[in-house]
Amino acid sequence: MIQTIFVYTFLAFFMFYFTKKADMCSGTIANVFFCTPVLLYTIVFGVRYGVGIDYLSYLETYENWGVGSAEEERMELGFALINQICSVFSFSPVVLFSIFAFLQIIFIYCVLKDKKEVLAYSVLMLIVLGTGLWNFQNGIRQAIAFSVFFFSLTFIVNKKLILYAVTIIFATFFHKSAIVLLPIYFLFNRGQLFFKSVYFQFIMLFVSALLSVFGIGQMVFGKFESIIVLLGYEQYLGSSLFETFSSGWTLYTFVLLLVYFIFAYQYPKVRDFYQNDRLFEIVYDLFFIGTCLNYIFLGNMMFGRILSYFTNFGFIIFGYYLNYYVHSYKRSYFNLFSYLYIIVYLILFYGYVVLYNSYNNCIQYATYYQTHLYDRQERMLYDNKVNRF
Repeated sequence: MIQTIFVYTFLAFFMFYFTKKADMCSGTIANVFFCTPVLLYTIVFGVRYGVGIDYLSYLETYENWGVGSAEEERMELGFALINQICSVFSFSPVVLFSIFAFLQIIFIYCVLKDKKEVLAYSVLMLIVLGTGLWNFQNGIRQAIAFSVFFFSLTFIVNKKLILYAVTIIFATFFHKSAIVLLPIYFLFNRGQLFFKSVYFQFIMLFVSALLSVFGIGQMVFGKFESIIVLLGYEQYLGSSLFETFSSGWTLYTFVLLLVYFIFAYQYPKVRDFYQNDRLFEIVYDLFFIGTCLNYIFLGNMMFGRILSYFTNFGFIIFGYYLNYYVHSYKRSYFNLFSYLYIIVYLILFYGYVVLYNSYNNCIQYATYYQTHLYDRQERMLYDNKVNRF
């Protein structure tokens, strides 16, 4: 547990620190500061071992690459190609997972390279909110597809349909579900704002929460089976882990809902602060849609995976808002209250992530060299004992 807290806390701090320093410098030194967090993230998550649901299956598939396993056959082209290349050169699994980690983070840095203040808070939130620790590492393929999707939004901003389509097709090389993102271009290519009205956002949040209480998501879950198969999640059908819904609302659910109401209330001011930054507007709308749907399907891991293309933008939105509050918390008591409330929420939530969840293999930090080699030695000792008898 101590190792988990130490590694993640220092990673969050140094990613934030070096990104901020890159914003303060220029020339070669700025480039060094800018690249350092990408390298840190790549190394830390490249050597991390045994995390979550996907890791061990990917590791086993890679170590037995070429036998034609069901997992190998199911992999998308891009993901399989990286496995194939690493296997041909007999690279350590650390190299394989480092490549995956690099692909997850590099597109985020490319998109926000001209907004380094926002980027600094966003990568801090990537760790603090657990997105990089949980979502990205328990859905490695889809996390890469998400990062590519985030990069594709720049082509919506610049109204380049062909490049957007090519980028989304590239995302499908890592998770075929990304194909459903193609129509997103036509939702935003004319400068549309779906949630400009604060009152409309309030109504949407309230209705979504109400539908969640009445269990509407659970009632309609069975109607989506064909879509689930089409999007590449068929392996989760029949799993109680992925098909169950939350049994009810908790204190955390209400605390987080208040955060979203604060974001909705201050959205016009934040838009003005960023001078109607089109990227922010698109990301906010997508995140808000995902948040509302996520409440309707509260606690369901299957829809959580599907909606992660939208809900994963949470760390970006928190990054934008934190940067806003840092510059404006003195302007009003409400800004100060909002800033303090969100800071307290983040501290408590991060404590929950690294303290409570460090006891399970979805968050805890252990390296490949610590754990995998130890497991291999244990298996060799066991095999020797068996052979002796």
